[in-house]
Amino acid sequence: MDVIAPPAGMHFISNFELRRGEAKDDIRPGVVRRWVRLKDRSGLDPISELVLIGDTLPPGSIRAMERQGPLSSINWSFTLLGDAPQTRDGWWLLETASNHLAEGFSSETLRMWNADGVQVMHGLQSVAIFG
Repeated sequence: MDVIAPPAGMHFISNFELRRGEAKDDIRPGVVRRWVRLKDRSGLDPISELVLIGDTLPPGSIRAMERQGPLSSINWSFTLLGDAPQTRDGWWLLETASNHLAEGFSSETLRMWNADGVQVMHGLQSVAIFG
């Protein structure tokens, strides 16, 4: 997996390790997929860890934008698929995907799997696009 370095000044994302979740040839418009884990998980309960991990990626619409610009979450909701999701070595696979993008808004789906490929979270998000 290719290591992805956080941009300078991005303090939130510097708490995570990120790796590509798809081959460069498999990148799809409107979809972002990454392996993610926290650098330091000590003192966190498992649900807090999943919430932090789930908010790591940008919306998938970032890959479908005609020009770079700011994005903002309008809302974000998720459903945990199990009582106490677990993974090996702290790695989770995340995917954000734009389901519909028009007139400055995007409807997004978030999915998260553990290292064994079991889906542990499903989420929905509305995004405002300013670019």
